[in-house]
Formats: sequence, structure tokens, C-alpha cells
Amino acid sequence: MRVAIVSSEYPGPDLIYGDTFVHSRVRLYKEYCEVMVVGYHADLTHDRIFEFEGVNAYITSDLTTFIQRLREFDPEVLAVHFINYKQITELKSLSKPLIIFVHGYEALSWKRRLMNYRTLGDLRYFLPYFLSNRKQTRAMKALAKESNQDGNYQFVFVSQWLRKAVESDWKMKIKNYHVVPNGIDTQLFKFQRKPPELRKRILLLRSFKARNYANDLAIDAILLLSKKEFFNDLEFSIFGEGFLFSTLTGKIEQFSNVRLNNFFVENKSIPEIHAKHGIFLCPSRLDTQGVSMCEAMSSGLVPITSAIGGIPEYATDEFSSFQVTTPYEIAEKISFLYHNPDEFLKMSARASQEIADKCSLLRTVKSEIDIFNQ
Repeated sequence: MRVAIVSSEYPGPDLIYGDTFVHSRVRLYKEYCEVMVVGYHADLTHDRIFEFEGVNAYITSDLTTFIQRLREFDPEVLAVHFINYKQITELKSLSKPLIIFVHGYEALSWKRRLMNYRTLGDLRYFLPYFLSNRKQTRAMKALAKESNQDGNYQFVFVSQWLRKAVESDWKMKIKNYHVVPNGIDTQLFKFQRKPPELRKRILLLRSFKARNYANDLAIDAILLLSKKEFFNDLEFSIFGEGFLFSTLTGKIEQFSNVRLNNFFVENKSIPEIHAKHGIFLCPSRLDTQGVSMCEAMSSGLVPITSAIGGIPEYATDEFSSFQVTTPYEIAEKISFLYHNPDEFLKMSARASQEIADKCSLLRTVKSEIDIFNQ
């Protein structure tokens, strides 16, 4: 079976921070089928043609070249990630079974991201996003209507929450769908029993490009903890990049036990960071699955997160995670784990096991191959 993977941000030697969660599954697809990655990215200044860890990829800014490459490969199945409304008509013209992986951004209404636009200055960013989102969701809804009549078009959602949210935003039911989470590489993010001391080492590894990541709640929680008598016994490591980084972290840069790292971390380097920490701070205002949370859980970190979006499907509150809404609650849960090392160890082991049971890469890839075979 030949499967074409359509991905505009596929990682490669020139883009190590691309969609690594797409690449991790594609590497395993090769055990079952012949694969090639073809992408369309309108903003590229030159075509990206490369081989990355055994996967051949061709990403172009020309729509005609994009379709021509797909025709030349002649796939039996098209698996599309982050489908763009500009691609839909062209992809349908290939008359191939179309599997649309829905991650969230490309399908949800603009209304769900209003928290990212708070000032008059934000209007210059909001208006282009609003117009693009309206075109995108109209095209996706039209595709879903065709899917309801034609089993050759199928949707794969990363969580039940996302499926229900999309149906609500589109005001329609989707008939041909599957729910398969983004697979977590449990060999890369391997569980190692945490020593109790690591409950004092707290990691925040998130994008600072949007307010929906709720890093402000985590920063405010650190400020609250700074008033506790045991604060100097804690260590905080913050990794991330984005326009909010300096503004938010400036509130805590004076603390000697806070280490600020204003850059992204390559996926394969994250396990080494996980190994040095015991708690993962990832409060959120919008998450369709929470991939970075799942990776941290797989490594045995206890996440302090939020009961929103798809998160509760992959992390159980008070069992493998703490799900909170305020900085005060975040600080309270860190304090609880500090004073209860035995509970920290139990939650660490449960977190890893829950991810292995629900979204290990071997499990999710098998589900996706079964969908292709259908």
C-alpha cells in the first residue's frame, strides 16, 4: 500500500521544530506501507526537498507542483494533516481515499481563540485570522457534508472532545470519523522511576506565542509559592519561545531558583530534560489533546494542568494528574506533592502507565493503519 502524507510543516534537517508528532508515526508506517511526504506551504521562499530519518519529503509553495508530485507517487491513500482550504479542491481531484487528521486549529471556530486577542493592537492580527478561519471552516464543513455521503472521505480526531467541538462549531454531525490520539513515543519518552527529590524540580516547557497556553497562571503560581517557607527548596526550569516570554518571565527572573531558557527544545532532547524534573506545569485554556503533557507523563512527570478540551481523556484528575483553574490551586498542588513524596511517586508511575495504555505510538499507529486498510 502506498500512502502519501500531506504535511506543510514536516520536520527535516532545516526545520527541527516542525510537526514531529506527524513524523514519529510516519517512521512506523514504513513497516506497513510505502510512504512519501508531500506538502504545500504558500509562504516558502524555496522548495524543501529532503530525506529525514528514512522519510522522503517534498514541500513546495506551488499548488500545481504539489498536486503533480502526488500524482507521480500515485498513492492508494492520502493522509492529510492540518488540511488547508486552498488544498481541498485539488486533493479531491486526485480521486483517492482521503483521511483528514484533525488536530484543532484547522477546524475550530475563531470564537474559541478570542482569549488570544485582548487589545486594540491585537486587531491587526485578529482580522486576517478571522477571515482565514471563516474560509477554512466553510471549506471543511462542505468536505464533511460530502464525507457523510462518501466513505472515501474520513476524519480522524485526536480526542472525543475535539470531535464534539467541531460538530458544535459546524452545526452538523459527522458520520465517517475515528478518534485516535497523536501517538506518544514511549520508547523515546521512557519511564524511569523518579527519586522523591525530583518532586522539588518543576518544569514548564511550552510555547509562549499565545495566551491559550496559560503560562501566566503558572508564573503567578510561582509568585505565590515564593511566599512559602519551602520555596528555596524548589527549582523551576522554564523553556519556551514567543512574544509573551519576556513579559511573563520578567515577574520571576529575580529568583535564583528559577532558570529561564528562551528557546524551543528539539524533540529528541526533551527526555534528558524530563529526567531531571518531577512535576510538569501545563495549565491551559484550550488543548485538543495536550501532546507535550502526554510526553511528560510518559516520562513519569506529574502534570499540573486544566480540565479543558481533550486533556481529561488522557490524564485522570487526582490519580495521574492535578487539574486546576487558578494560580492558587497550582501552588497548592505543588505544595501537596512537596509534603507528600509517597503520593508523588504513585502519581508518577500512574501517569506513565496511563499514557502507555491510551496513546503509545505502537497502539495508535496500528489504529491508523487499520483505517488506511479500510
